[in-house]
Amino acid sequence: MMERTKISGHSGTQFKHRKGFEGRKLWVQEQMRTQGKVSDEGYAPRKVAKGYPRWVYYLLLVAASLMLLFFVVQFWGASAEAVDRYRSEIASNVERERYSNYNNLLKLAEGSLEREYWDDAVQDFGRLKQTFPENWRVNVGLAKALVGKCVADGQSCQQAREQLAYCYSLPNKQEDILEQLEKQLVD
Repeated sequence: MMERTKISGHSGTQFKHRKGFEGRKLWVQEQMRTQGKVSDEGYAPRKVAKGYPRWVYYLLLVAASLMLLFFVVQFWGASAEAVDRYRSEIASNVERERYSNYNNLLKLAEGSLEREYWDDAVQDFGRLKQTFPENWRVNVGLAKALVGKCVADGQSCQQAREQLAYCYSLPNKQEDILEQLEKQLVD
C-alpha cells in the first residue's frame, strides 16, 4: 500500500472550517427567527438594547437644544448689534456728507456775494435756506445778496425787506449787521 504523504502547509482543515461556519449560520438564523416568539400569541417586542436609561438620552437632547438656543440667541444679538452699528454709520456718513455739501455751497455762495454776482448768490443762498432754514449765516447771506441786488439794480427790494424781517426774528441774531443792511436798503 501506498502511504499517503502529507502536503506541506495543507491539513485539510478548510473543509472543516466551512462546515463549522455553515452550522453557526444556521444556528444564528434559528435564534433570530425565534428570538421574539411568545407561545401562540404572536411575536413579542424585541429586547431593548442594554445601555443608559432613556432619561439620560432625553437629558442629553434637552442640553443640546439649550446649547443650540444659546448660540442662536448670541448670533441674533450680535447680528442686531451689527445692523444697529451699520445704520448709525450710514446716518453719520449722511450727516457728514450733508455738512460737507453745506460748507462747499456756503463758500460758493459767499464767493458770489464778494464778487457781487447777486443773482448767483441769491440762488445759492436760496438753496441753502431750503435745507437749513434756521441757519444764521445762510439767512444773513441771503439778506446781503437781496439788499445788494436791490441797491445795484433796484430789483427784489420787497424780498430784501422780508428777509431782513425774518433775520430779526431768528434767535441768535447779530443786530449790528442787520442794522447796516437796513441802512443800505434805505439809502
